[in-house]
Order: sequence, then C-alpha cells, then structure tokens
Amino acid sequence: MALFESCTSEQKNVLKKQILKLEKGITKLNHWVREYEFASITYEIEFFKTVKPNLVSNYLYLNLLLRLLQEVPNIAFNDLTVYKKYSKEAYTFLKEENYFYNYLLNNDSCNDELYFRRLETTLNYYSPNHLFSDIKSTCSHGLLTAKIKAYEMWLIFCNNKIQTIKKQYLINQKSLDSSPLVWEAHKVDAIELVYALYFGGAVNVDKCTLQELATQFEKIFNIEICSQLYRDFLDIKRRKINSTRFLDKLADKLKYKIDQDFV
Repeated sequence: MALFESCTSEQKNVLKKQILKLEKGITKLNHWVREYEFASITYEIEFFKTVKPNLVSNYLYLNLLLRLLQEVPNIAFNDLTVYKKYSKEAYTFLKEENYFYNYLLNNDSCNDELYFRRLETTLNYYSPNHLFSDIKSTCSHGLLTAKIKAYEMWLIFCNNKIQTIKKQYLINQKSLDSSPLVWEAHKVDAIELVYALYFGGAVNVDKCTLQELATQFEKIFNIEICSQLYRDFLDIKRRKINSTRFLDKLADKLKYKIDQDFV
C-alpha cells in the first residue's frame, strides 16, 4: 500500500472496506479447512505455514495502518517521532519472539510438524488463547507467523515514511535562501510560538498547513523543528503549570520595555 500523505476519512473508509473483505475471506477459509483433508503432511504444513499466514498478515497489517490513521492527528502525519515510536514497538515485538523469528528467517523446518499442523493433531498450545481456538482450523504458530509478517511490512512502511520525511526536509532546506537570523531560545519555545501563530489566526491558515508554517519558521531562524513538531507540542500540553510560559515570557518582556520607555 502506498504511503499516506495525509489522514483523511476517505482513506479510513477504504482501509475499513479492505479489512472487512479480508475478515470475511479468513472466516470462509477457516470454515473450508475444518472439513478439508490434506493429501499429505507436507501440504498441511504449507497451508498453515505459508498460505493462511499470508492472508492473515495482510489483515493485521491493514489494521496497523488503520490504527495509524485513527490515532495520529493530521498535523502530526509527517512527524518523524510518530514513525520512530511505531518502529520501536515492532522491533520490541520481534525481539520478544526472537527464537521463532529466527526460525522463520533461517527457513528452518525441524519443528514444522509441531508448529504448523492442526492443533487437534499436535495439541501444542503455545499460547493460552489457543485453548479457545478451533483445533481443526488453527495450528500453534500460524497466528504468530502472521504477526511477524505483518510487523515486517509495518517496519518497511514506517522506515519508508521516515526516509521520505527526511528527504523532503533536505529538499526544503536546499531550496530555501539562507537567513542571517539564528533562533537562540529553546526548540520547544519555537514550537510553542509556531502553534500560537497558527491557531491564533495570526497567519493565513487557509493557505498553509502547520507543517508548512514550521518549515518557513525553520528557514527564517535556521532551526530544525519539523521532525518533532507534534511530540514537543504534547510536552507543552503536559505542563502542569503555565503551559504557555514562553509566550508569557515574551509578553512580560514587552510590557517591561513599554513601561521603561514611558518612565
């Protein structure tokens, strides 16, 4: 699936329809395989190790994409920290399942008859969840295989998105004229100001996005803020006291200057 450039209700609806189709297909497949007699153990293993996990992994992957669209606000869709966070989750999962992940990576087959035959044959209840599984249509490691495949696709998506954002940042930097101005306050202060300008209506927001405004701010003040725009805004929101402390500081200094000039 192509990289999403923005989060729209149309994209969510397309994903939901695809997920529903796959869900129905998996349900039909389970009904079919319950009554099916495999010609050999080799065919049974191939089905539970390759065929079914490929279908289920696509279902899981699309759900991960849908989760992204539902969890991440549009203003954060090109924030590097979002995709780094999701990548870390995927790497953590693969690390936790390191033994079996390497089993798949190395194309091992020594335990295939235990891992990829019907549960009614192996009784290999790898997970407590298998106690409630249909023993005729599932195996012990089929779902885990599908999850690993889904997270591999998810990592490719996240890494591609990270590279796309970085490349776009470099392109933007090269295309901008250099400015002699340098931002000397903290980065989070710059982000606080950018949000204030945008949501305060100080700029023509109908002509630009928050990300585009931040890019122009980077150009003027020679500071990099786009990659952490949303993450630092969350830090601002979490402040228990004086959430707009930089803006308040600017206001105090301006008032002081005004008072001094009229003394």
